Amino acid sequence: MKNPNYVIVLMLLAIANASAQRGFEFPEDFKPNERAHQYLEKEGFEPVKHHSKPLSASFSDRNMLKSNSAESQLDSVRSYVYTSETDSVFSRKEEYTYDSDGNRTLWVIYDWDSENGEWVAHRKDESTYDSSGNQTLFERYYWDSVQKEWIGSSFQGKKEYTYDSSGNAILSVIYDWDSVNGEWVGDSKTESTYDSSGNAILSASYNWNSETGEWIGRRKYEATYDSAENRTLSASYEWDSVNGEWVGDSKDEVTYDSTGNRTLWVIYEWDSVTRGWVGSRKREYTYDSSDNETLDARYYWDSVNEEWVGDWKYEYTYDSSDNMILYESYNRFSVNGDWIGSFKYEDTFDSSGNMTLRVYYRWDSENGVWVSSSKEEYTYDSSGNNTLYEKYYWDSVNEEWVGGQKTESTYDSSGNRTLYLTFGHRKEEYTYDSSGNTTLSATYSWDSGTGEWVGDRKTEYTYNSYGNWTLWVTYDWEIEQSTWKLDEKKFFYYFNTPTIIEDELHSPYQEKNFDKVSLFPNPANTQITVSADDQILQLQIFNLEGKIVDAYEVNEVETNIDISRLDIGLYIMRIKIESGFITKRLQVIR
Repeated sequence: MKNPNYVIVLMLLAIANASAQRGFEFPEDFKPNERAHQYLEKEGFEPVKHHSKPLSASFSDRNMLKSNSAESQLDSVRSYVYTSETDSVFSRKEEYTYDSDGNRTLWVIYDWDSENGEWVAHRKDESTYDSSGNQTLFERYYWDSVQKEWIGSSFQGKKEYTYDSSGNAILSVIYDWDSVNGEWVGDSKTESTYDSSGNAILSASYNWNSETGEWIGRRKYEATYDSAENRTLSASYEWDSVNGEWVGDSKDEVTYDSTGNRTLWVIYEWDSVTRGWVGSRKREYTYDSSDNETLDARYYWDSVNEEWVGDWKYEYTYDSSDNMILYESYNRFSVNGDWIGSFKYEDTFDSSGNMTLRVYYRWDSENGVWVSSSKEEYTYDSSGNNTLYEKYYWDSVNEEWVGGQKTESTYDSSGNRTLYLTFGHRKEEYTYDSSGNTTLSATYSWDSGTGEWVGDRKTEYTYNSYGNWTLWVTYDWEIEQSTWKLDEKKFFYYFNTPTIIEDELHSPYQEKNFDKVSLFPNPANTQITVSADDQILQLQIFNLEGKIVDAYEVNEVETNIDISRLDIGLYIMRIKIESGFITKRLQVIR
């Protein structure tokens, strides 16, 4: 029976040689110019400060080794297909050519013709670069074995790029292969213009019309920036093939204050009847002297009454420490043009910046006023840990606060929470060791019938000297006996490094207590006996790579261990007794 084929593949890492691009930053909840941005994504265009270099395909055309010296450049690759674990035949060959700057200018792929015993061309990529290393041309061809000639790739097989003096791509042209006439024909192109700061202020894309032999507009994007390089305008257009002109799609106008905060954002749509821009939505923003946002209001355009109508707004107030102490939200205008309240809350803070009180309000539409809804009170210890939380609801009938929820927390001197108590519902207890590791966690539920806490689940944790778990002991509550009942033990084993094992072999404890444990016979064949002065709790066997190969729970002073499954060689046995760990070497022979 033949073995499955084994294939060796050499994978080449593609290095994306592109400079940082400048993206569009708008709040997630407003999504302006959505169609324009979808188009830009599709076309791979965005305004950039320094336009990234076009890439010809999903691989890099640069030399893929660290050095560009001739001695380090990748020359060729050969792949082999294995018909068995020992027999193979040629599969593929790749050859590379570079220019003096280390740019790959030629990549040729060959397949092996087993019948004729020779390499046959399959595909080649040709590239050229300007003096700055920008790619100016990419062409892909496939070998026509019938015509014995290279044929251009039928889909976007050729790309040409032109750059300005700053390295920004101002023209990119894509071609397809015309198999009938055996030549490259236009597919699409993009023309771009940049300001003195390298921001793209115009990008227009076109498709090639093979019938008329001319470029036909497809999409256009325009942008302007202020002296601080904030984008103040962005507009997208589509080509009207009937009238032969650009027609608006969407437009944004943004205004900023002297600090760079956005104060106005207006979105327009194109009116095909008036053939002009008309308002769609807008956002207004205000800020205090600390640049904290104090107002965010959104409006939509009422085309019937030709005016802006409020949709919603948020108002914020801050104290002298920049803590937000008031949040108010409003819905759209009422009939008389006033904002209608929706929701608000007021916060109070202590001198350390901890929130001590939050009061929630709802809008009473009948009386047009804010009405208390609920409140939360917080108390802290001197370390800033929250020790008390109380929630109240407003009783509008009796006009008083009614308790709803209360939790208490206590902490140890290290800031670890030792108790979390939700009154009338749940309690959690924790203990820790000197390293801050949790050694116990227990949960309880409140029994309203008996008026006492009833155990739910408890877990005890044990750690090794490296802070890793070695044991979990879990208990459930036994209702009839009103006590904890053992449910599960979980032991943890780790891959120990040879260095750690060697440290234990030469530790002071090891030297002092080495004779407390005996291991015989040693060397051994199929079985060993381990005995100790103290009770043996646990045995672990490691190979010399530090990997655990066997482990046992013992709880006896002497035990026999079956080692017949172990391969011949040297092992380390780690024996845990009541006073600590003893590590001994074990040799397995046959």
